Amino acid sequence: MAPPARCVKSQKYDPESVQNALCVFTLFEGKDPMYKHDLSNTCGVPEFADWEKVRDVVYFLHVFYRSSGKILESHVTSNMFLEEVYCIDVHLDNWGKSCSDSEKRFYKALDLKWGYNAYWGDVDDSNMLIYIASILDPRQNTECMELYFLNSKYKHEYTDEGGPLWKKKAEFVVAAAYDLFNEYAPKIGPSNQIARFRTSGYMSYLYHDTDKGGLGQKREVGFGGNIGRPTEIDIYFHEDEFFGDYDSFDILLWWKANSERFPVLSKMARDVLAIPISAVPLESDINIDGNFLDDFKSSLSPLMVEALVCTRDWMNNSKKLNEVDEGSSSTTRADKFLKVGNNNIFIAPGRVSIEMLLQTYIKPSLRITTLYKPSHLNHITLAANHHRISNRIPVNASSISTVSTAEKAAAVMANDGSTRPQVAKRLEKFKTTIFTQMSSLAIEHGAINLGQGFPNFDGPDFVKDAAIQAIKDGKNQYARGYGVPDLNSAIAARFHKDTGLTVDPETEITVTSGCTEAIAATILGLINPGDEVIVFAPFYDSYEATLSMAGAKITCITLRPPDFSLPIDLLKSKISKNTRAILMNTPHNPTGKMFTREELDQIASLCIENDVLVFSDEVYDKLSFEMDHISIASLPGMYERTVTMNSLGKTFSLTGWKIGWAIAPKHLIWGVKQAHSYLTFATSTPMQHAAAVALRAPDSYYEDLRKDYRAKKEILVAGLKSVGFNVYPSSGTYFVVVDHTPFGLPDDVAFCEYLIKEVGVVAIPTSVFYLDPSEGKNLVRFTFCKDEETLRNAVGRMKERLVRK
Repeated sequence: MAPPARCVKSQKYDPESVQNALCVFTLFEGKDPMYKHDLSNTCGVPEFADWEKVRDVVYFLHVFYRSSGKILESHVTSNMFLEEVYCIDVHLDNWGKSCSDSEKRFYKALDLKWGYNAYWGDVDDSNMLIYIASILDPRQNTECMELYFLNSKYKHEYTDEGGPLWKKKAEFVVAAAYDLFNEYAPKIGPSNQIARFRTSGYMSYLYHDTDKGGLGQKREVGFGGNIGRPTEIDIYFHEDEFFGDYDSFDILLWWKANSERFPVLSKMARDVLAIPISAVPLESDINIDGNFLDDFKSSLSPLMVEALVCTRDWMNNSKKLNEVDEGSSSTTRADKFLKVGNNNIFIAPGRVSIEMLLQTYIKPSLRITTLYKPSHLNHITLAANHHRISNRIPVNASSISTVSTAEKAAAVMANDGSTRPQVAKRLEKFKTTIFTQMSSLAIEHGAINLGQGFPNFDGPDFVKDAAIQAIKDGKNQYARGYGVPDLNSAIAARFHKDTGLTVDPETEITVTSGCTEAIAATILGLINPGDEVIVFAPFYDSYEATLSMAGAKITCITLRPPDFSLPIDLLKSKISKNTRAILMNTPHNPTGKMFTREELDQIASLCIENDVLVFSDEVYDKLSFEMDHISIASLPGMYERTVTMNSLGKTFSLTGWKIGWAIAPKHLIWGVKQAHSYLTFATSTPMQHAAAVALRAPDSYYEDLRKDYRAKKEILVAGLKSVGFNVYPSSGTYFVVVDHTPFGLPDDVAFCEYLIKEVGVVAIPTSVFYLDPSEGKNLVRFTFCKDEETLRNAVGRMKERLVRK
């Protein structure tokens, strides 16, 4: 097969030149690479490329090219991928001819090809993903399916007794597109948008029996009519003609421009056509400082990214690049295992990550940000012979990077030359916290930070003076692990005053480095792997991460607006014999809800009946505005099964001191104390002495605190309502949650990004507080722990610059 015309000019590239290699490895739809030819003085060019690894990649792609190009060799979208493979192959052709172990390399590449097909599914040994990508090209649409087979030089092979086999093959692919669309629709579009595949006018009305490799069901003919209103995919497949410039056409920009007309299909097209990866900081209009900007742009041609997925683990795990298992042959069952050296690499959907592909074969340090991960949903069965396409649904892609500048720098500066940050598997899903990201963006854009919950005013002088005095008095060495005696006594006295419960300061209290450590010590000290813990969403993001570190099974009960009341019947149904604890927070972050006495009684009754513990996070107990705070430990029969967690920071505006504590009966505090001993061992000694002074503050301090915060809350709530937000009631904390949908942005992350960049105000997207982010996509959180001038300025900016749509 002759190379496409655009490849001929690419032959001027020297494969031994690193910058030209980057040009070859990066190709946009219908365009030349956007790299300058002279990159020698720029930060994005690696000093060294591992050409042995590059050549192994190329050989795999070469085999994939030969086996997948049989049917699609004339198609535009597939040629985008195939011509790239051809270009690389041309540059390294001499290696292929001179390699002494080419046969072994061929079988290794062939094994990878089979693994790749096992991952996505295939039709007649041609990868299913290429077919799906092909019919998502509006220049071709589904009518190209007929052309694939009718114009193919192999078309005479595609016949059988039941009719032309090429029609069956084409129908497999269209059916796969419909199935994939139906996986996306409930998550992105209207719940009633379920597409039914029908054979179009150019396909015959066929029955397919499963014993002949068919779909095993009758497909309806026609469009619309009595089979329901046409969906996006129906409309797209029946477009009459493509209008536009074929030469300058950009498929990703086309889908972006048509995303309102095809909201579901455009998301599906984005994922199939453009895996969102950012690789090099010189892609000016695509990428700034390594951050991914636009979920319809990609720094690698998309199908090449997917072709490299199966290659990555192979390279990471093989002892030598040329090492091939003695048993490797054309009969290897790659749909089960890829055998490389002494390593068995299992290839299955959900097990292969699309993270940082380039560092596997070019080094040292291309900066990469990925906002995409495979889901763990079921396969879609396309036919009786189990051809499958993996169901892949996007994470909420946005321009807010999930990799911090510090993380990138750490990856770039690794001593061993590796660019891949290392993290345990149980923490792979957790990225830089949303609070860190938003605070950084606030500084970058000069925005008023009403996002992260820290005051912009200082704590009381009498507490700061006590800290200074403790330092001057020489109280600067390690304290005993569970707290200095003075603070433990002050905590016990305050708890007795608030709840009426008397606790032993020596045996029932552990001082920690903030309430977050109290939460961690409680979970790690009392929860075993496999234990079930119930949480109420939305929840403080530390809960999920800490429970994951403990190996807990998380069961989530969602509190829903407007009042975020407890769904007691749902809670009853979720408690099982495996339930170890309920982790709760009142007053509740982020909603401001306070659990009522009735709700607390219901939780207590269920816990006593089912022998369940309660971990109660009460850091906002002094910020209760509409009702008195009730500690669940104070209810009859509950102290013996409750760990109460609190801190100094929120009440005394000293969040940076990180003084917290846990209160529990002896048999529970023992586990907390043990975990704390191996987490931080001890907490800042002078700050503990100052905290003891703070907790002995008169009741008038707390009354003035509530009065002051109530005034701040009124300023913010009135302002948000005047701007046009639907503001939900907040009875405690210093947060309010609002519905942002009147302003027309698709989700909370997009709205918060717009608010920072265009309005100059920071809020927190609440989707980060849910196990299922879609449940929080309409809500954002504002804080009023700022001085009144700051609150009024923020409201003024929103009134001036934020417009309802």
